[in-house]
Amino acid sequence: MWSCSLVDCFSCDGGVNYKMVRQSRKLSEMLLSASVNHFMMETTGVGSTLITSCGALHEIELNGETIVVDNTHAVAWTTGVTFEPRVLWAEIGAGFIYEFSGTGKVLVQSNCRVTPTTSK
Repeated sequence: MWSCSLVDCFSCDGGVNYKMVRQSRKLSEMLLSASVNHFMMETTGVGSTLITSCGALHEIELNGETIVVDNTHAVAWTTGVTFEPRVLWAEIGAGFIYEFSGTGKVLVQSNCRVTPTTSK
């Protein structure tokens, strides 16, 4: 089973089931972390799933380690990997990161997702 953010899960075979799930967070945490995805997709079954990414996809194998990934670079992770969104405070402001730990795979993208803007 894979989990991925809503913007990354695009399509899947008939043998793959998916559902949207909400992260188990307190309301106060959800309000403070406005730019972190509060909903994600979970897949089960056998078959292919098409996901989107910005740039190249890199697979990281975890064997009990913990890694920290910028929230705009995280794409998907397997069952057995614990996912925890965090706020990282620095002198220049706040940023959002995902902490992954456990045993399994994490897919990260080489470029970050950007929000389209219009120029004047």
